[in-house]
Amino acid sequence: EVVESRAPLRCTHFDAFRFYTADAMPLNSKELTREDQMELEQPGCVHATMDLFKLAMKLAPFIESSLVADCFDLARQARVIDIRASPYDSTPYHAPDAEDEVRRFDLSPICVETIEGRQLYQQEQEALWRRAVPLRLRL
Repeated sequence: EVVESRAPLRCTHFDAFRFYTADAMPLNSKELTREDQMELEQPGCVHATMDLFKLAMKLAPFIESSLVADCFDLARQARVIDIRASPYDSTPYHAPDAEDEVRRFDLSPICVETIEGRQLYQQEQEALWRRAVPLRLRL
């Protein structure tokens, strides 16, 4: 409710939007459908970025395994951003100093209900988009 009262929702990923509650759907800046997904989806969207791994897995018999691994790594990075911006308390899993790289996550919250948090989230989305460009081209 706090986020919704501060600014309109601007989700562009149909698979995320379809899980909105009936009351939340009209709060999004656009009503999304599967048919207009290609036209409306932002390439910096964390969910669209995670979908690159899904696509890579479908293409795995025909593409280099390194591309699948690169897409997985980027999907993991996107998921971390998604978790950080979620309303859930992920601090018990916050381990930026873990010795094991697999367990080294920055799960500090991105408070999207604040202007600063929205700016940080936008910066993180842009960074994801930049890292995804070469993977999209390779796919």
